[in-house]
Amino acid sequence: MSSPAADPRPSPAVAGSPTVAPPRRLAGTYVLVAVALMLLGGGAAAAARDSYGAPQVTAAIRCLGEQGIDWRALLRVDSPRQRSPEIRERIQTCATPTTRDQSLVMLAGAVLLPAAAVLLMIGGAVLVRRRLSRAAVPAAHTVAAGLAAERFEAWCDLLGLTGRRRPRLVLTAPYASGRQAFTTGLPFAAPRVVLPLGHAYLEPARFDVLVLHELAHVRSRDVSWAAAVWWTGWLSVPVLLLALSPLARWPRQRSVLLDQYLPSLALAVALTVIVLGLRAALLRRRELAADRYAREVLGDPHALHSVLGPLGDGARRPAGWFRRVLEVHPPPAVRAGLDPAAADRWEGGFAVSAVAGMLAMLTVQSVYVALGGLGLGWDARLPLNLAAAAGSLLWAGVLVPAWCRRARQATADGAPTWLGPVAGAVFGTLAGFLVQAPGQATRMNPGVWQAQFAGHLTLGAGTMAVVTAGVAVLTAGLAVSADRPGRAVGAVLAGAAAWTVAFTTSIWVLIGYLQAPDPGQVRTMLMGAGLWEWRWAPPLVLAGCVLAARGRRAVPAPVAVWVIGVAALAGGVAAGLTWRLRIDSAGSDDQLFVLVSQRSMICAAAGWVVLAVLLLNGRRGGAAVPAIPGALAGGFVAAALAGAVTFGVAAAGGRGRSLGVLLAAVRWPMWQLFLAAVLTLPVLLAGALLADRYRRREQRRATGRVAAITAGVLVGVLSVALAGGALPPLAVGPHDWSDYLASLETAPGREPVPVLAVPAVPSLPAAVGGGDPGRPLDAAAAAAALVVADRLLPAGHRRVETASADDGTVPDVRPETCRAALIRHRESERARPRTANVTRQYKMPVGPHPEVTVTVGITSYVTPVRDFRIDQELTDRCGHLTLPAAASDNGLMEGGYASATAPAVPYPAYRTDFTLTGPVRTLPVVTTMSSQRVLVGHNLVSVEILLSGFGGPPSAEVLGYRERLGEALLIAIVDGLRLDR
Repeated sequence: MSSPAADPRPSPAVAGSPTVAPPRRLAGTYVLVAVALMLLGGGAAAAARDSYGAPQVTAAIRCLGEQGIDWRALLRVDSPRQRSPEIRERIQTCATPTTRDQSLVMLAGAVLLPAAAVLLMIGGAVLVRRRLSRAAVPAAHTVAAGLAAERFEAWCDLLGLTGRRRPRLVLTAPYASGRQAFTTGLPFAAPRVVLPLGHAYLEPARFDVLVLHELAHVRSRDVSWAAAVWWTGWLSVPVLLLALSPLARWPRQRSVLLDQYLPSLALAVALTVIVLGLRAALLRRRELAADRYAREVLGDPHALHSVLGPLGDGARRPAGWFRRVLEVHPPPAVRAGLDPAAADRWEGGFAVSAVAGMLAMLTVQSVYVALGGLGLGWDARLPLNLAAAAGSLLWAGVLVPAWCRRARQATADGAPTWLGPVAGAVFGTLAGFLVQAPGQATRMNPGVWQAQFAGHLTLGAGTMAVVTAGVAVLTAGLAVSADRPGRAVGAVLAGAAAWTVAFTTSIWVLIGYLQAPDPGQVRTMLMGAGLWEWRWAPPLVLAGCVLAARGRRAVPAPVAVWVIGVAALAGGVAAGLTWRLRIDSAGSDDQLFVLVSQRSMICAAAGWVVLAVLLLNGRRGGAAVPAIPGALAGGFVAAALAGAVTFGVAAAGGRGRSLGVLLAAVRWPMWQLFLAAVLTLPVLLAGALLADRYRRREQRRATGRVAAITAGVLVGVLSVALAGGALPPLAVGPHDWSDYLASLETAPGREPVPVLAVPAVPSLPAAVGGGDPGRPLDAAAAAAALVVADRLLPAGHRRVETASADDGTVPDVRPETCRAALIRHRESERARPRTANVTRQYKMPVGPHPEVTVTVGITSYVTPVRDFRIDQELTDRCGHLTLPAAASDNGLMEGGYASATAPAVPYPAYRTDFTLTGPVRTLPVVTTMSSQRVLVGHNLVSVEILLSGFGGPPSAEVLGYRERLGEALLIAIVDGLRLDR
């Protein structure tokens, strides 16, 4: 093996090759790692705060409950914040301290975790440099070391590395820094290329490959970034353990908390896996890019083969799939036979697209929660709009550059495929939509969308899938042309605007539909009602499409001009005539809204026809995706021109001669075209691809006149259908506008907070039917008498399975006298023969208590029971008791039985109130049960209402409601016993 001493300068054969562009910095992947780390840090901080700041949370929940407000409703986008100013002030008084602290803690965690990665990077680099200073071998130590240093400097001169960009070579003693070469750096300092001394004795060709590989890292200017990303692998696991801190602090409640925090832990694990996977993929990608740079500089595609033998790790056994995912260095076989385009295609493929979509949606949820806690909740739209803008910028900022690079890479078929990236974006966005926000994921604290679309999450997810698919297809078309800085910025802004508007519009339309399930509500909002803040979005998308379409004409200019002109003229004239011929007969706001909507929809239909015709008539050979921006820009222009023509037709009749009317006539068709494009672009793209596949090669595209005539006919047909109401989903109803205005007045959240509804206590007539209420009953008759509970319980109740029968086990209650009384009570009940024993159990919300248990039952004995002496003994003996409870901090719960006023019925009646109190995570948890019983001959009728809550006993309003509800149920059931069965 020769030394490089004979040739201290680079080989003349490669003298011109160092002009190769340096490896590209993977900015998008770095951003994804940073965002995932921020979400993980914010979620872990929120979980830790929830573990140690529970009393403050309980105080807020109790304060809201006293105001009659369910604290879970504050997570809804249409929360009680939309009520009167007085209601908003009361909510802010209760919730602001804890929500503000929660937001600040989340923000602190989101900042501190990436900052910790940067600090570890700096500290690690400082320690490495100190270690290298002790292990470094001077260049004059050996002849080979000196010649290696000269050859290294020669390469630096040839590559133009000067100033702080010029690295220093550090040769280390054997085994002092490992066997591999590496590069280390500090911000604002010259990097260090570290080579073991044995590398100085390599042949010049092998030495050059190693040096150029490390200099590729230097030229990419991401050494410090890569070091910070490397440290994230060590940070994610401790942060995950921090998210588990509630389990460590409350050992007695480990099983309960594990079930409670299972969604949060699952999300923390998912984010950890995402961070580790992105970290490994990014570092592998850097190594492959450095290998490619070394080969291109040397002009030898097989240059790496000389070093992948002795110095590579080709001898190691193949790793499992999980290890391969987390490896930071690609295996030698991949490095030797690398497909030059594989890395770029992976960066814009399914996996990265899915991760970007998921992190974007999680960003929306986290930012929404944080902004709401910082006092921006006075306007429900503002936090959601800002959160959607943040998520959309992340989504488009990562995917547009990645998809642009993917578009430049050829596949075996000659053009990149887009099914994987689009499917990945949809899958990731849906995953982020369905999971809860980091730090908020508990079973008692549903996520933003889980709370908003409770019971209708499938509808929300399906809508998100359709909308995301359309925006992803549009973004792919914009990304194809984003090969210049100006076009890239325009594509990112247009894609972000489309994502923001489509997402928020879907949310608000779904909210309106769920509040008033009427298709007219959806149509009215899609016309633009209530969504005024997004009027600027279509022009911004149009600007991005125009930038992307410049120089990439999928359709010849004459054809496009013919199609746009004819469609705009046909749509404008049809819309104008529809308006002018019927405006004089419009005598109400509803009729006027119908005419305005139909006029706007006809103009938008003209634009959609242009979009479809230009896309289907575009260039063949896999060029359907690049044709999208130009086709959509043509559609926007046609819709705007049709609106202008409509304005002219109306103005000729003496109506609407103002600039505001002209702008509205142009703007709203563009808005409706944007919505139509988002919903139909995937279908149109699939149609274009199918037409391209089955079209005969010799068949030519339609000429300008043929395409224009086709567009004009389609516009005419759609105009007649829209004006005549032949398209039911799009046909504006005669009362849509008035129904929409009425929904604004009666929507949930607009009315004052109602008091707890109490069912009317039915009167007890002297005789109903001919049945004796005290007669022995069979199971069927007893069950029939309990059916009345379904009619008396308030809306929102549900029947659940009754708990299994008592197994005879008596808990370890103290004092012993109470335990003995409890045993006697149970033995007495078992000893009494009975003909029926039927119970029904229900769950329902009551005020601030989301789940109250109501149990009604009838026990029919063979021998009548005369009094409640055994129950009275139990109450007397157990006025104060303690019993073991695994969930309590100290393992005990304290409470007791107390007699209360019996219900007003003409039969022997008895009522007891049972209360248990204990600390759970330092919070006082109070469980109360009211038990009311009536003896009617052979029959014992019972009603038990159980509720619990944090922070203290239920409010007086809730307790009063419980008493009245129990008495009403009891009287109604007794009344039902008189019916003949």
